[in-house]
Amino acid sequence: RKETNSDKTKTKPVVEKTNTPLVLPYNERKEHLQQTVAVSSDSLLLSFYDNGVVDGDSISVYLNDQLVITTRLTSIATKKSIYIGGMEEVKLLLVAENLGSIPPNTGLLIIREGDKTYQVNFTADMQTNASIILRRKRNQ
Repeated sequence: RKETNSDKTKTKPVVEKTNTPLVLPYNERKEHLQQTVAVSSDSLLLSFYDNGVVDGDSISVYLNDQLVITTRLTSIATKKSIYIGGMEEVKLLLVAENLGSIPPNTGLLIIREGDKTYQVNFTADMQTNASIILRRKRNQ
């Protein structure tokens, strides 16, 4: 039997489309500024929680492009102290490592500075990072 062109097209593999979101390397993702917080201390305590239903969200946190912590978000705080002495402004970048079972990756960051606290809700996904700017208050 002679092979025809229509026979050849039937043997090509079928590529199925999936609904899996594109995962970009963290440094190629868009950045969405969540909040700017004015601080005066050299040391801050960061506490990370899942915001709402605990669904397995994981994040990595970068301070001026240096990894400081990778954690799974739960109803119990993951705490990290950071030192920002001498810096006028620092950027916290919160990177979604996954989307948990309920996309997107959402969380709550509480920044403690002495007796002051600042609450920042954040959202990130596999194409967008959440950023928070910590800016030093000028001494009056």
